Amino acid sequence: MLPCTSERVISTHSSQEAANHRLRLIATIEGVRLLAKQGCAFRGNDESADSTNRGNFDAILSSFGRMNLEVQRVFDNAHGNAKYTSPLIQKQIANILGNKVREKIRDEVGLAKFCILVDEVVDASSKEQMAIILRFVDCHGFIRERSEDVCNLALKFYPEDFTSYDLSALDMECGFFVADILADPRFFNTSSFLQPQQKELFQSMNIIKSRLRNKMEDDFLDDLMVLYIEKEFADSVDNDYVIQEFEVSGTRRVRFR
Repeated sequence: MLPCTSERVISTHSSQEAANHRLRLIATIEGVRLLAKQGCAFRGNDESADSTNRGNFDAILSSFGRMNLEVQRVFDNAHGNAKYTSPLIQKQIANILGNKVREKIRDEVGLAKFCILVDEVVDASSKEQMAIILRFVDCHGFIRERSEDVCNLALKFYPEDFTSYDLSALDMECGFFVADILADPRFFNTSSFLQPQQKELFQSMNIIKSRLRNKMEDDFLDDLMVLYIEKEFADSVDNDYVIQEFEVSGTRRVRFR
């Protein structure tokens, strides 16, 4: 009887540990989702243990803990390398959410005809960034505009026609295209006939990458831009999906289920 009892105790303990890891990760997912949708900074200037202002992400997790004592308990009892709150984890979660939103956009476009609107924005670090908007008519006959990446479209609709070299060349050609448009006097006043929604999409880059956040990597900026612009899609991504993708995206030493 003793071995069986021991096995049940170990199994119960293992299940509880997995539940704790899962709850911590869900808190991180929701923190990333909220900050990305609102275009807010994640980190603070001083994230040391005795700092009174460790940034928005840490503040949100603290707020979650005050609202739910179980959340507070699992974070208080977590090992330092098993809290899933590091900047690297935040970027991984943002990337999983962003990729799912892009997938939803591509599914929404489907086989419909679309046009591509391209504009260039100089961000807070004086670096030129390219914004790409898809305009298409959905299956219900409504005109839609979505933020997307040309290379993602090539992979989605023409996977057999583009090698990795072709995709790299396409990305470069898009940059040349923007440069040529900006240098052509015929397009100097194009901003005057942009729709309000298009202007909002193009201007959102400077909201995400502000003067105080001018060292943000391009990939992270891209993910945050998609989540900020496509809030409805960002809300629709299920936590179970994010956890599953997080598990398979790298070697994990713990279970979440």
